[in-house]
Amino acid sequence: MRRQGFTLLEILLALSILAIMSVMVFGSFRSIVESVTATENAMESLHHGEIVFEQLVSSLRSAAYFDSNPAAFTFLHEPGLGTPPDDMLSWVTGTMAFLPPRYPTRQGLNRIFLSIEEIDGQRGLAVSAYPHLLNPEDDQVEEIEPWMISPRVKGLRARFYDMRTNAWVEEWEDERQIPQVLEITLFLEPLEERGPVRELVRRVEIPVARISREVRRGRRAVGESTAAPPEASAPSREGPALRMPEPRGAPASPPNQRRPQ
Repeated sequence: MRRQGFTLLEILLALSILAIMSVMVFGSFRSIVESVTATENAMESLHHGEIVFEQLVSSLRSAAYFDSNPAAFTFLHEPGLGTPPDDMLSWVTGTMAFLPPRYPTRQGLNRIFLSIEEIDGQRGLAVSAYPHLLNPEDDQVEEIEPWMISPRVKGLRARFYDMRTNAWVEEWEDERQIPQVLEITLFLEPLEERGPVRELVRRVEIPVARISREVRRGRRAVGESTAAPPEASAPSREGPALRMPEPRGAPASPPNQRRPQ
């Protein structure tokens, strides 16, 4: 009897078809996996940015101002020259946002410095802080170092709504008055190498700004109706030195100076 079977050509053809189908299936599967991974990374990054924004908004809305001592509650802003923008913001707040768990004056009022810094080879959003009544020229201030909040945030830009001109301005020059509404933009690192940075924008209203505006315009006498709380007293020099837990980076600058990049 004559035997039935496959020729070598038929086997090679079948293997070629199987290889082509395998490549197509694997390519489709890989594209799906990459798409899902990119989506998850984007969502995680945006979620991270939103968490940072929540802390920032909480600290700004909790900005402190007592008309008994307006000079201690100045609002500072310095526009950055980098790309993306690297503005510096500073204000006094009573919230614990951004403060490490072992911060010595966590429960009191602190002056916050928020800026883009490079720490241990990483560039990102950094914070430094000290008690708001501490003299900027005190030796303890020189020892305070910024700590990293988020290396994913590569830029910071602030705009302010000028109530006199009803227009947005790029700089806040009246340090003795707290801005009533400001717009904050955070620039997040790109999802892909050499890709565009992503922007998160939020507008924040600061409740105590109205009081600072009235004092600044002379509509409210200094010390008329509010006084500094007990915890706002000057820190004791006999207490422990104001050192942050495991900080790294350049020393903080006085309130009217920007930390060197």
